[in-house]
Amino acid sequence: MCSEWARDAESRLLAPGASRLLVATPSRLSLVRARGDGDELAAARAAAPPPPPSSRKKHKPRHWCSSLALGGFDEATRARAVYAANWEGDAILEYALGLDDALAFSRVFASDPRLRHPEGIVFWRGRLRVCASYHSTIVALRSDGTVDDDRAIRLRTTEWCWGLAVDPATDRLLVSASPPYDFQTDLPGDNPSVARRGEVLEIEEDAGGPGAARHVVRSKIGGLTRPGGMAYAPRGHAAHAGDLFFTEYGQRGGAGKVLRYDAAADRLSVYVDLADLDIETPLELRNPWSLCFSASGDALYVATDPNHRAVLVFDGGGTLTKMLSPSEAPNFVLCA
Repeated sequence: MCSEWARDAESRLLAPGASRLLVATPSRLSLVRARGDGDELAAARAAAPPPPPSSRKKHKPRHWCSSLALGGFDEATRARAVYAANWEGDAILEYALGLDDALAFSRVFASDPRLRHPEGIVFWRGRLRVCASYHSTIVALRSDGTVDDDRAIRLRTTEWCWGLAVDPATDRLLVSASPPYDFQTDLPGDNPSVARRGEVLEIEEDAGGPGAARHVVRSKIGGLTRPGGMAYAPRGHAAHAGDLFFTEYGQRGGAGKVLRYDAAADRLSVYVDLADLDIETPLELRNPWSLCFSASGDALYVATDPNHRAVLVFDGGGTLTKMLSPSEAPNFVLCA
């Protein structure tokens, strides 16, 4: 059941002709038209699980949507599930996206202390994988929203895990990880060392035996600053099909970049340097957070720093063609 659930979700990620863009902002999830001027088609407010009874008078409800993943299609309701990480509520939210462009909040799919500050999410090997950044752990969720602790991946150093992607050529999980921020001095100190540089990690899983799954974690791309969202160029991309693209935060007030990794040549290159763009935004705000491709590969959407409040749209050759400006900071994007 779980493998069919995940397989269905993964296959639909590659469905051709997607022309809608899901945009996660601090208080809601929006569906916009990917082509044209990016006008909003629908929106649903973010929601969070209620706090424990003892703390309800002390804390306001927390809302903040971040990474997104597409789930299966329900024939009965003619809607597709959308999962959003709610990183201030330590939860995964589920929405329903209809063929008629309707978008509505469905339920809190998962809420667990082990999901502390969830960031990247992706389907992999029968589970929804979630970066529990506070714990430097990638949590595995079953189709009923419960945590499968036997499939948890605990990183080898204390670091902040951001984005997740699945390598279509090897079926290995990739995670972008960064050194902890200054305000994260209270991170659990279970690991022998603290990461000093950013990197992209590659993970293999052996879940065939009894008990906890075995994981091999290795560094795939090192020497980075703060890598973020990741996406593989689809088969339709004219020049770089199958290459890994990911965001890289700028250093010391500088602009960020979109980097491209060619696995066949084992070569990392700059695909887009946001400092070179002919836009009025100050350099320190030109920092990409997440990205996604259109299904055909002819467009790349890059969500930028919350203070910039824009989604940059590039064509298949990496040329900026337009900027979409939602009413709120567009932290994370996903084609639907």
